[in-house]
Amino acid sequence: MNNKFVENKRAYELYVKTPLLKALLKIIIPGLLISLMMGVYWFIDQIMLARLVPHDNVHTCEHLFGFDENTIRTWISENGNNLVFYGPGEVIKSAITISSPISLLILCLPFFISTGTAIIFTQAIGKNNREKAQEAYKIGFYATATLGLMLTFVFGCFCEQILTSMAGSKVVVASGAHVAELQKYYDTVHQLQIKYAYDFIFILSLGPVIPCLINLFSVLIRSEGRLIVPTVVAIAANIINVLLDFILIWYAKLGMMSGGIATFSGWIINLFSLLVYVWYLNHKNKFTWINFKALFVKVKMNYKLLLPIVLLGLSGVLVDFTYSIAMMVYLPILSKTSTIIGVSGGGEYFMTISAGVLPVLNLLFSTMWGIVDGSRPINSYNYSICNFKRIRKTYLYTVLISLEFALICFNILVWSSEYVLKFFEIQDAMLADGKKYIIIDALMLIFFSFQVPTILTFQGTNNILRANIASITQDALVFYPVLFTTQQIAIKTNVIWVLISTFSISALISSILLTIYCAWYLTRRLGFIKIKTPINGELKKFIVPANLQKMSLAEKALDY
Repeated sequence: MNNKFVENKRAYELYVKTPLLKALLKIIIPGLLISLMMGVYWFIDQIMLARLVPHDNVHTCEHLFGFDENTIRTWISENGNNLVFYGPGEVIKSAITISSPISLLILCLPFFISTGTAIIFTQAIGKNNREKAQEAYKIGFYATATLGLMLTFVFGCFCEQILTSMAGSKVVVASGAHVAELQKYYDTVHQLQIKYAYDFIFILSLGPVIPCLINLFSVLIRSEGRLIVPTVVAIAANIINVLLDFILIWYAKLGMMSGGIATFSGWIINLFSLLVYVWYLNHKNKFTWINFKALFVKVKMNYKLLLPIVLLGLSGVLVDFTYSIAMMVYLPILSKTSTIIGVSGGGEYFMTISAGVLPVLNLLFSTMWGIVDGSRPINSYNYSICNFKRIRKTYLYTVLISLEFALICFNILVWSSEYVLKFFEIQDAMLADGKKYIIIDALMLIFFSFQVPTILTFQGTNNILRANIASITQDALVFYPVLFTTQQIAIKTNVIWVLISTFSISALISSILLTIYCAWYLTRRLGFIKIKTPINGELKKFIVPANLQKMSLAEKALDY
């Protein structure tokens, strides 16, 4: 492609002309920081809530249960049934665990429309097609706003019911001393877990449209090669979120609601800043295809783009969506199975431990997506100009980068597992099991590092079906057979760790399958396109090596 005919030269230079490793690093670092900041929203909230709320002089044992901690511990020791004490800290940690699936959905669903919009937007830039780029932007904006409002309705109406089902079974005190007092105490624990989870998540459930729009404008701005401003804005919004967390928890005494209010405020600031930046680009006549006027008067609504936008974006969302659903199924089963096996502390025991593990793992998973996500605009742009060799090299680089990141994180987690658990104020009696829990779950990072580049490769090359299949392989196709098997083995052997390893086993199997599948696709399918050629008055399909065709023919074949 001749540079003088490229209107968006910034994107062309970055995605095509810049050496691949350098281009990846230029895109990866801002993408890493932005995804890290999105993940840190939840991470910081969870840390601040877990560490500060139990010590705010309001959420005390006397206030929550009507008895001091020593009295409750005495009852438990005299009961003789290996019951576990749950103080305000443990109740809050369990509430955080219960709210995690909804948190993940609110975090991942904004990518639903924005991902597909960004792919088509970037490919339109590659084809130098301003009209199609703005059509994608317009339909993506209205679809994003509609999705956000729908999520607000669903979560606003059914949030409490979802949390109640997530809470699982409560501890039942059937015998021993102080049965009535302890049963009332554990009933209160169970009720507070649901209440605190609701207090935290309800405010966020009313505003999913905001992170939806944040993601849309962020990815579109970065698609044009502008990487710095979205990164700085995300960091600044997070700093404000942290400050508000501390003020609202420690001084305003708002408890679990503090995290939701602080995060919501950070969202508002983030979105407002991005909108101001887009206005600035338009007002100062800086080159951009993101034009506010296009949303209202200048550009037609091309509804034909809605389906490919939805389907392309679906694959990215399906990973977190199926994981969230899997967690909703898994946590009650873990709670029930723990009770059946006779784990000390019953169903709440591993829920409490999870509260010290899931925030860290979710943050690392989010960061890995940000690292590898730099490959998607490179793939999309180069696919539009049939530069398949660069796509293959991009896949290899991203696998190596994500694997290295996963191995570093795994080793750090294994080495620092005790410190992580103590940081989340997990009881000393739970530390040994907590270390095992972290090591088992952290293995998912290593296996997942092979899956993410595969999904993004399929997305960037417009392979909708393959991208969606790859996205649901682990937590939809493989997870449930593995869950059924591990649960049965755990019950028969009285070894709960078999069940806890479900996600890691599913990730291992899925990674092997997807890596083989992607290798076949890159070497045997990518680089061959179907074109229609008139023969004897009829149109027939041929598979022709795309790199042997003239660019004009390839562009016609890839027209979407």
